[in-house]
Amino acid sequence: MLAVLTARAAGDPDPTIGYEDPETGHELKCTLCPAGTRAKAPCTRTQPTDCAPCRPGYYTKHRNFLDRCLPCRAPCDHNQRERQECTPTTDRVCGCAPGYYWRAEQCMRHTRCAPGFGAKRNGTEHQDTECTKCLHGTFSEGNSEHAQCISHTGCTSPQFKVLQGTSWHDDICASCTQLSNGDSTAQLLHVINRDGRTHVRAVFNFTHATFLQYSRITFKKLIYGGQTIFFREN
Repeated sequence: MLAVLTARAAGDPDPTIGYEDPETGHELKCTLCPAGTRAKAPCTRTQPTDCAPCRPGYYTKHRNFLDRCLPCRAPCDHNQRERQECTPTTDRVCGCAPGYYWRAEQCMRHTRCAPGFGAKRNGTEHQDTECTKCLHGTFSEGNSEHAQCISHTGCTSPQFKVLQGTSWHDDICASCTQLSNGDSTAQLLHVINRDGRTHVRAVFNFTHATFLQYSRITFKKLIYGGQTIFFREN
């Protein structure tokens, strides 16, 4: 039974389309061209449809009677990746590249969570990153679409807490030896710089005595918001 069905299927005639011969006015049944080709010339009473292959950059996906192949979509943009290439039988299909998602007919970069915010839901090709504010006792340095809020590290002996962690930076720990050698200066200045003017006074109130002990420079300059701030030992 299977062999009979297969034989019948294989013996089915190619699909045709009605076509009126402009010279004679006769109604003809022209065979459709296979996918990947086009009808270069319609059939006549004595000749079948003349099919020609699609040239590079063009395609036909199904049997057709088109006199021209369809142009493939333009090459994918820099923020896209090619999911299906242009072939004689398939159009080019582009999708958003990693780090981008589809919105308003274009690929948009995933939102990077700001300092103090972590990624509650990572972005995908179809949705943006969802950021959430870090809860008390957790932090995220931000500027990332993947970083999540993590717990403050805490300090262990012989180190002690020089600066309390916030939602955007971890606890800063140091031992007496590190403070006397100035090993934590750069780390502390980095934190002050990221927080800006509003936090500078609090940092000095909290660390003033030890900061003067391990400072090795008379002037410390920080750039924040295009302004230059100087710290000077008294």
